[in-house]
Amino acid sequence: MYSLENFRKRNTISISLVEFFWGFGLTVLVESTFLQLFLRHYQASLFVIGLIPLMFSLIIPLMSILSAYITSSIERKKELVVIVHILATLPVLTFGIILFFSSIEKLIIPVFLFFYALFSCGIGLTLPIWQNYLVKIFKEKDTIKALSIMNITQSLTKLISSVVIFKTIEFFSISRESVSIIFILAGIVTFVGSFFFLVSVESSNKLEIFKNETLKVNDFFNLFQQSLKNRNFIYFILNDVGFFAVINVISFYAVYAEEICQINPAVISGIFISVGVCGGIFVQFIIGYSNFFALKHKYIVEKILSLVGILCLIVWPNTFGFLIASFVLGASRSIRSLCLPFTIKKIFNDKDATPYFAFASFLILPVSAGLPVLTGKLLDIFSYLENLSYQVVFISMGLLVLISLFFVLKINLYE
Repeated sequence: MYSLENFRKRNTISISLVEFFWGFGLTVLVESTFLQLFLRHYQASLFVIGLIPLMFSLIIPLMSILSAYITSSIERKKELVVIVHILATLPVLTFGIILFFSSIEKLIIPVFLFFYALFSCGIGLTLPIWQNYLVKIFKEKDTIKALSIMNITQSLTKLISSVVIFKTIEFFSISRESVSIIFILAGIVTFVGSFFFLVSVESSNKLEIFKNETLKVNDFFNLFQQSLKNRNFIYFILNDVGFFAVINVISFYAVYAEEICQINPAVISGIFISVGVCGGIFVQFIIGYSNFFALKHKYIVEKILSLVGILCLIVWPNTFGFLIASFVLGASRSIRSLCLPFTIKKIFNDKDATPYFAFASFLILPVSAGLPVLTGKLLDIFSYLENLSYQVVFISMGLLVLISLFFVLKINLYE
């Protein structure tokens, strides 16, 4: 018998090494300025650009529910978390290879959408298992600090990758060759990084990998019904509307910066990301590693930073305004990423919180999936308004953040 306390450093190193490698792939694929410019280069409409976060937000909750149902009966999840991470990397690497050797540019967008859907399936399978695993391998008092170190490590890789993207696009511009190289690198490094979970120690007990009983559909449905009766959980879901409003802003602000504000594409796809990552690192040190503010107050800071970032885009539609907004919005997103696993675990206080992570992404689905595709369609329809159409979108998202702040104040996190 051994205690997780003795393996705190080892487990922190393990998850941080994974994120060191995965940071590159996330910079390319998730809420990415590079992705927006790549799609726009191949004449994708803003509606199609809106399909990217739509697919990501739509597929992930559905696959998360499936993942949670299948794996809730599995006690030991270390090998499983490695497998699902590897599965998520394969579509990225495959698309990069196909793109490198293909010369049919008209098919690039539909082929990309197909592989991005597969990537989203992989992430959907991964998220609830990964999130539960993170809070399972640490004592409660060590969780926030360990996750902050993990996120800081990921952020450092994002800085490196943003420089790689900047230099690649600066040298090749946005072309089939440069884009394929970036996707291939993202696929390789995330694949390699997935194996570092094997360094971690999962449990103090010598348990069998599989339980004797599989969770029944009715039991799973009952867990879902019980979660809906948890007032704090519902308040948390409503609070998360503000986070997805910010994601919606990030999903389109690169196109706004290039086409309306005439900012250099290399700066948008490289420097903006770097500045956003620096914002994330800053709050990880202050709010995570140093553990300033109670958990509820961390979410209040997140909302305030979100409002400041959106206000900067409205008031200063120039390079300076975008840099400030990138820093502040990066900090805001980083707080939510840091606090989410610990919050869900704290609200339900169950040994295995895997189903609740899936329920959370499922319940927020109408917002996470609906906002980006609706925004993209409206921006296409009102493109003749140019700057004004984006300003209306940013103001609307700011109002959603403000409303979500009300629900943060109502959450009781038992502190």
